[in-house]
Amino acid sequence: MIRKPWIAIVFCALVAVAGWSSLNLDKRSPNADGATTVHWVFAERNPRIIAFYDEVIADFEASNPGVEVKYRYLARMSQRLPTLIASPTKPDILFTQGAGLLRQLYDIGAVRDLSAEMLRDGWSDSFVPAALDNFTYDGAIIGVPHHITKVDFYYNKDLFRQAGIDAGSVETWDDFLQAVAALRAFGVTPIAAGPADPWTVGSYFGLAATRVCGKEAFRHAMQGRGQGFLMPCMIEAAGMVRQLAEVDSFQQGFAASKYPKATGLFGDGRAAMVMAYSATTPSEQQKNASDGIGLATGTIGFFSMPVVPGTPGSRTDIYGAVGGWALTTGSSDAALEFLRFLTNRSNQQRLAELGLNIPVHVAAGSSVTDPMLRAAANEVSQSGWFQTFIENAMPAAVGQTMHDVTVDLLNSRIEPEEAMRRLQAVAELG
Repeated sequence: MIRKPWIAIVFCALVAVAGWSSLNLDKRSPNADGATTVHWVFAERNPRIIAFYDEVIADFEASNPGVEVKYRYLARMSQRLPTLIASPTKPDILFTQGAGLLRQLYDIGAVRDLSAEMLRDGWSDSFVPAALDNFTYDGAIIGVPHHITKVDFYYNKDLFRQAGIDAGSVETWDDFLQAVAALRAFGVTPIAAGPADPWTVGSYFGLAATRVCGKEAFRHAMQGRGQGFLMPCMIEAAGMVRQLAEVDSFQQGFAASKYPKATGLFGDGRAAMVMAYSATTPSEQQKNASDGIGLATGTIGFFSMPVVPGTPGSRTDIYGAVGGWALTTGSSDAALEFLRFLTNRSNQQRLAELGLNIPVHVAAGSSVTDPMLRAAANEVSQSGWFQTFIENAMPAAVGQTMHDVTVDLLNSRIEPEEAMRRLQAVAELG
């Protein structure tokens, strides 16, 4: 049984209460003084990125007299979207990570189809294809990508060398398990993990599934086609997660550890690896190390999830998040032009130079100054498939269940098939 997405149910209820006339779905008119205000909502709190936004706004307003861009931070945006988009004062521009939630918004008519605008003057061609794909739905482009974060294994080069491991030779899952065993034999914790923050370990399952399922089967599972999450490759991916527990991969007492503690252990040199995020790993390990200094940047390397021979997945397949923007229905032409300006080559290069995110403009990758981030950007540019986090692509209950069963697998509390049975049961509820 296919159920109506939760956001549609809430949205329709709000419409019934408020009445269509109050939803202001028509294109906005200028203010009384003739000026146009672009209202922009995002979930960003990093002061360096916000300072970048301030500079972009100042440049845009200087070139567009009569247009003012106002932004505000909104916590728990996904939970608050139904009331936000039904409000008479809804924003013009919304932060989005594409995929599932954005598609629900499009299905109920809350965000614009940008296909014509994106195809005009080759705007869509300026983006890395794997990023743009995350904002494409049923042939329509419904959002504008802005930056990418990918998940990888980060490792301590010194500890790997001392344990006799060549990271470049860790190509298959069996190679990875052998590296874990070698690190444990050397006397160091192989992987630091923080399952007490479940969202940080869900990527163990997500990455494993990209490797053994490949793009087609992975997406079929999320769409509920065939056996869904009970298809054999998904059960195999869950088994890979369980294997990590069986070979004693993690620190003692890891079940009670949160993500900051895990990155701190890595920064202290007490764990050889941590699964982490491209834009934040260097700063997180420094901030959470016991001395506040952590590992020198040159001591850290990273590698993508190893492959399982004989399965459809490729090492170039990426799992992570694509941040970007959607225009609400009725948003002004000025809002569209601001998005064009925000994501142009020059501003994407400025974002790259900050070293805070992987840009999505095809010409901006060379502007990334941080060596690790540049290497990650190169991998993104060469990838044919970027799979967004399951929790972003599917309803919140599915994402939460995926986190929960991954934690249970890492703690050897559940068998792989039962984990997928639980996940599929929630997915079928819609």
